[in-house]
Amino acid sequence: MELGNLSEMVLDAIYPKRCPVCGEAVNPAGRDICEACEKILVPVRGNICSKCGRPVRDVNSRLCDNCKRIPHEYDMARVLYPYNQILKRSLSAFKYHGRREYAAFFARSIYEHFEVFINMIGPDVIIPVPVYKDRLRVRGYNQAELVADRLSKLTGIPAANDFLLRVKHTEAQKLLGPDARRKNLAGAFAVNKDSDWYRQYINSALIIDDIYTTGSTGDVCAEVLKAVGVGKVYFICIAGVEADC
Repeated sequence: MELGNLSEMVLDAIYPKRCPVCGEAVNPAGRDICEACEKILVPVRGNICSKCGRPVRDVNSRLCDNCKRIPHEYDMARVLYPYNQILKRSLSAFKYHGRREYAAFFARSIYEHFEVFINMIGPDVIIPVPVYKDRLRVRGYNQAELVADRLSKLTGIPAANDFLLRVKHTEAQKLLGPDARRKNLAGAFAVNKDSDWYRQYINSALIIDDIYTTGSTGDVCAEVLKAVGVGKVYFICIAGVEADC
């Protein structure tokens, strides 16, 4: 048995991992989610918007109403789960209450559900949506970065964690309407010119975030990245609110 695996088993015994659904110690031990709870989370399937990846009720429509109205800067997005009360509680615990271990489950689920999509788009790097320094200091970590690191190990695609910066404090997006979201994020992101990635040509980048609402975060990130020469920018979110068609 490898030393790393043995250490993880010892840590699991002392500090059992919590399930991202029920919040209790994972049952059986050694998993990243309870065996029973994993069946509760059903990934987005069926008829989806070809642009943002959220479910659409109209089987004859290739785009949701939001994507028909808004010309997105990113090239294509996908969401793993529909945003519901279970995901709301889980992501809140992941972001604000120290449940770093949830990153293992979310990264694995993204990889298993979107392996074909990721291979199709062929990203050179995985980029987490950054957190502003004040919030990072309070939380102690960036949840998107934890997922990006795990996904990087699963795919072999490097995580460029220092390439995209959040340079301005913004209001919580959940409190704002569609137009206000975009204005709120104006000037919030910048490319880090001190990053080694700034000196490399990136043909395709995959951005990781937690919740897709209107796509404004993906748009602003894509705009900043494309301005410095990144060819295509894709977007995967753990959860997405229901599309408006």
